[in-house]
Amino acid sequence: MEFRVVNETGRRQIAAPWLKILKIAESAQKKATVSASRPARQGISVALVFISRQKIKRLNKLYRRKNQATDVLSFSAGKQVFYKGSGDILICPDFLKQHYPLINLKELVIHRFIHGLLHLHGFDHRTNREAVKMEKEVQKILAKYNYGRHHAKQHKK
Repeated sequence: MEFRVVNETGRRQIAAPWLKILKIAESAQKKATVSASRPARQGISVALVFISRQKIKRLNKLYRRKNQATDVLSFSAGKQVFYKGSGDILICPDFLKQHYPLINLKELVIHRFIHGLLHLHGFDHRTNREAVKMEKEVQKILAKYNYGRHHAKQHKK
């Protein structure tokens, strides 16, 4: 698995446990391929990209038709099975800091990264049922790496 971190914000990069995040990415990729009854592929490539509020708003409007900033966007490398799990996860640290001021930024980045990874593996949250299933999966992965429970809804500004 190839894992890259890109900082397009022009600010100092968030100090996070990148090795742990890489292990989380690999774990999510293995779990997704096992649950889909297909062998894990070695050619997975994931980029974690930190972007500005203006850029994430522009991309959210362009691709999701929502004219507002958001915390995370995921872009799959392709729909074919070969590309499943590969893609870019864009996170806006400014959005996270503003909307979740009581939660540690590193923890938020890790939570949103996992959320983005699950999108790359085909998870979605268009319905309440899908959202619950996806959040349970996020929490399983967080627990596996001792990050405990993420309480974004309770701490949202």
